[in-house]
Amino acid sequence: MSEFMDKEHNSHQFSGDSIRHFLLGQLQPSEQTIFEEQLFINSDLEARVRLAEFELADDYAFKRLTESETKAFRETYLLTTDRNQKLKVSQAIRDRFLSESVAETKPTVYQRLLPWFDLRRPTWRYAFAALILVLILGTVFLVTKETRIVKWILPDRLKPRPHASPTPQMMNHSPGSSSPVHDEPTPPVVLHESPLIVSLTATGSIDQSPVITLPVGENAVVRFQLLLKDGAPGVYRADLWTTSDETLFSAGSLKSFGAQPASISFDVPAKALESGQYQIRLTRTDDPAKQESSQYYFRVQ
Repeated sequence: MSEFMDKEHNSHQFSGDSIRHFLLGQLQPSEQTIFEEQLFINSDLEARVRLAEFELADDYAFKRLTESETKAFRETYLLTTDRNQKLKVSQAIRDRFLSESVAETKPTVYQRLLPWFDLRRPTWRYAFAALILVLILGTVFLVTKETRIVKWILPDRLKPRPHASPTPQMMNHSPGSSSPVHDEPTPPVVLHESPLIVSLTATGSIDQSPVITLPVGENAVVRFQLLLKDGAPGVYRADLWTTSDETLFSAGSLKSFGAQPASISFDVPAKALESGQYQIRLTRTDDPAKQESSQYYFRVQ
């Protein structure tokens, strides 16, 4: 309660955890009332709640919530059609872009057996040391026993006498002879697809947006470089939207790089884009006081 009273007197700013608790229905009744009052009169808080809904849907789809948060999400959050639609979009993105990575990360037989034969465990260390000791003792015993048996069976007069080995002689080869030459096939060259780099500047109209042509290829990638208006370093989140307000792709924990001006870079699979108009919303996440969004537009032909 004291946290919400301080927030109310401090320009009505609420922390990200407070917004998340509000969406999951985990606030006290008094805190819930204060939050709802500010939500009706504070447009900045409304925008932050809207972004938090997308992040919460993504966290649920990718199973990043705790057990209590998952239960609250199902019982409290999914009360409106709009929130259920956001969850369907997040699940569709998860199914599209994680299907290939799941197949690639399938554990091999070696990886499955590795935990059972981990030499870092004390039990396996002692067992391995005992096995080495048994092998050494067995080898010594066999060598000693074999020598004694040979001495007992073969008397000294039957042992082979040493004989001089013949001196090696140089052999003459014809000058025209040469070793056969084998032609080794040249290994095929693996071609790597380079990403299509698209630099965008924050604008207020889609009429000024550039038109791009998607690269062809199963693994083709479009790399967007977003130029920051203020150039301040920070951590950002980028959301790719269609003209029908559907989220196709989201990227978080993006750090700015370069200077004069600084920019944000992230990759999008080319097969996720089709012909049409798109919008990228860039939001700063490391500073609650500077969470205004910037819009970047582009078109695909």
